Amino acid sequence: MTRYVVVGAGAVGATLAAELHLAGRQVVLVARGAQLAALRGGLRYLRPEGEQRVGVPVAGQDEVTLRADDVLLLATKAQDADAALAHWAARPVAGGTAAASLPVVVLQNGMDTEWAALRRFTTVYGAVVRSPTTYLTPGEVVSPGAPAAGLVWLGRYPAGRDARAEEIAADLTGGPPPHPARRRRAALEGGQAPAGAGQRPRRALPAGATA
Repeated sequence: MTRYVVVGAGAVGATLAAELHLAGRQVVLVARGAQLAALRGGLRYLRPEGEQRVGVPVAGQDEVTLRADDVLLLATKAQDADAALAHWAARPVAGGTAAASLPVVVLQNGMDTEWAALRRFTTVYGAVVRSPTTYLTPGEVVSPGAPAAGLVWLGRYPAGRDARAEEIAADLTGGPPPHPARRRRAALEGGQAPAGAGQRPRRALPAGATA
């Protein structure tokens, strides 16, 4: 069974990890500092329907032993992405390294992080995230989006889609992924690009929901 290793426990990373965990997916949230210490007691997750304590598994980056069926979800801030990619690419997996063995999904809403990922990883997926979630207090995330916590557009980078993309999309959305390139440029410009034939946006969170 696929396990999602969510690297970065800010607003987006913690929300993704919480929703995946609540949907029954295997997930570990990689955090540091005060956020790591607070999350060891569970995530205080505030949604429009109420508050709950989510016991999503959490670890420091050196506490995670990678497995062959892992998927890395890179949810750090853009300025931290390259260092995180370098660290995780070199981690051992089943006699090799994560760079050669594991896919990485890049969740930064920018134009450069995928290229940085391609310099280190064989298999890269780009994603565009739209979520109003906020993280201001260690151990707590406020996610006011309704009915879903957010939207994710996902596709293989630099182009195309494959079986693994379909599997990741199914875990996140229950539907097929569109390619993110036009969506990403529109997001940066503050506009909306047309989804294109067969590429309508899918509701990303809660994980496993259908549009």
